Amino acid sequence: MKGQLLTLKKKKGYILLIVLMSLLSQIGIAQGTFPNVRVNDVRSGDQITDGSRIISVLDDSVYVVWQDECVADTINVYFSKSIDGGATFAPGILVSSIPDTVTQLWPTIVVDNSGVVYVAWTVVSCDMLNTYGIWLAKSSDGGISFEPAVQISTIGIFPSLSVYGSNVYVLFADPSNYPMADYYFARSTNGGTSFEPPYQVNDVNCAVPVEEFEGLTSLCVDGAGNIYATWNDGRRLGGNSDIYFAKSTNAGISFGANVPVNDITVQAGDSIQYRPVITVGAENKVYVSFTDLRLGSDDWENNRVYLSVSENGGSSFSPEVLLADHNYTCKHFDLMALPNDKLCAVMVAHFLPEGCGIWLFESNNGGVNFSLPVALSDTFNVDAGDPSLFLTPDGNAYAVWQDHRLGEDDVYFSKSLLTISIEENDNIHPTSFILLENYPNPFNPITNIIYGIPKRSNVEINIYDLLGREIVTLISKEQNEGYFNIVWDAQDNHGDKVPSGMYLYRIVAMSDDKVFVKTKKLLLLR
Repeated sequence: MKGQLLTLKKKKGYILLIVLMSLLSQIGIAQGTFPNVRVNDVRSGDQITDGSRIISVLDDSVYVVWQDECVADTINVYFSKSIDGGATFAPGILVSSIPDTVTQLWPTIVVDNSGVVYVAWTVVSCDMLNTYGIWLAKSSDGGISFEPAVQISTIGIFPSLSVYGSNVYVLFADPSNYPMADYYFARSTNGGTSFEPPYQVNDVNCAVPVEEFEGLTSLCVDGAGNIYATWNDGRRLGGNSDIYFAKSTNAGISFGANVPVNDITVQAGDSIQYRPVITVGAENKVYVSFTDLRLGSDDWENNRVYLSVSENGGSSFSPEVLLADHNYTCKHFDLMALPNDKLCAVMVAHFLPEGCGIWLFESNNGGVNFSLPVALSDTFNVDAGDPSLFLTPDGNAYAVWQDHRLGEDDVYFSKSLLTISIEENDNIHPTSFILLENYPNPFNPITNIIYGIPKRSNVEINIYDLLGREIVTLISKEQNEGYFNIVWDAQDNHGDKVPSGMYLYRIVAMSDDKVFVKTKKLLLLR
């Protein structure tokens, strides 16, 4: 009898597991977070992450580059690698063999499928008055050491870097006529040992100042070897700089006609677009995001990130829309797509009272809609900036950024963890009421609560302390059937932060013939 009961108990457990797995597969897979890890080991000066893409991932290894300002009046490019998926990072090493009599800025990194590491960056004089062009160094031993740097160009700033087989591609800006900027492309066909002379990509010279002189270029390559370039363009008289695109289908021998990306509806006095990021997804799908100032001047609260999509390989682009349909203040971001039309964006966003944080957005349908944001940073009361994203073929997102939590800027790392979806899904209908465990749990300062209702119901979700006193009402309204997510930011009904401790969350859902009440616990650790 006892054995039969145990067998029945096991069967019920298996059934419950199957039901839960089925439910999660219906809701979908999204991203949770990994504890933040400091990448740089030296902490005597600021560590800056404002290169075009400063992270790459291969298997379980994570590769990061950044600007090191630990020595007075000196800026160098440093590199570190993790071989345990980002749990720990090796001490940083100097990438460049160029003497310290110059300043080295805006590094970018790419790692090929065999583990060869390529890093490109800008070299300028210490007084920042003279540029010495774009340089590249590579490591053939997986980042243990770097070979002597190769000069790609004698002038140039803000390089973007891609690799396809033994070809190495670099796109950069020519600031000779600052604040004007033209754009040049250089390629190596021998693995970065030497580069062909750079040539101009923009087919109309810059005629007006580029209003925002940062993050000027972005470059990527698809699986067939086509090269995609985008930049901050100043050709349009009366414009405030636009985003333009060009494509090469012959391994970088030449680029096609330039295509405007942003939707130009006002010929004079229109908004500023800047800081473009390009990525490719499914066949002929090209995504370009950029920061837009249509709400006003370059105050932090007026920055928004917009997304434009091409369905025809870049021949034309759709009118831009707010990325993720979220009106979050944001200036710095990164974007990456996979061939299955999964798209992720990481942003520095100001939408919490605690201050800015690093947030991940995910779309599984090519940017048609995005999940609610998932926090990658675990500290929100300090400045954070310049995130960089890498999306692996299995759909996990890896990110690095700089923040000021320890008094100087350091480089921090986090990655996504597969978990239940946080995206509302009106196309999936539960057959019964359900309240899932919140995540993350423990949490600080936000957590997600997912629930499902099988029919139109009046829904109320409240947070209580352990004495049963109401802390906050998260929702109180009528909703149609479906799965939903709601976020609690550890504040009460008055907008005040609540202290660390155990709390209760309860759902009361009332339909015509049923009342569903369920209570669960959550733990806040500040």
